[in-house]
Amino acid sequence: MAPWNNTPSAPVPVVTVSQINHVVSADIAADRRLLNVAVCGEISGFTRKSDTGHIYFTLKDSRSRLSVAFFANYARSLPKAVADALKNGIKVICFGQITVYEPNGAYQLKCTGLRLDGEGEAALALEQLRAQLRQEGLFDRKRPIPASPKKIAVVSSSEG
Repeated sequence: MAPWNNTPSAPVPVVTVSQINHVVSADIAADRRLLNVAVCGEISGFTRKSDTGHIYFTLKDSRSRLSVAFFANYARSLPKAVADALKNGIKVICFGQITVYEPNGAYQLKCTGLRLDGEGEAALALEQLRAQLRQEGLFDRKRPIPASPKKIAVVSSSEG
């Protein structure tokens, strides 16, 4: 029998695509394991919508990809240094819940929080420290070393 002519022996209800996507969405929304997740991966396909403030990207690892929607109301709560660091190739940990975007039937992580992971986090901490010291003017106090100093001091510790 040809595949296009393979009809079930018992009657099966005919439903719309929207109805199927709604059922799948409801099932995923009811799964408690997907309500509060933390997912780590590398950002790719990074897009920041300037008109809405929403951020969209794909989170990927060596074998899989997951779409991420980071809506403006949550994205605005990111520290500026973290928000500025977001770009393709950065490793992050995203917090949120798995949902279905019903118009195209795709599941996604609806991100409610994010932090840099690994090297990105250390680089961010260093950059924040530099910014703080620069703001305090500590990089602007360079003085020439006198040709013949009048006093010399050695600063050490009891174990040094």
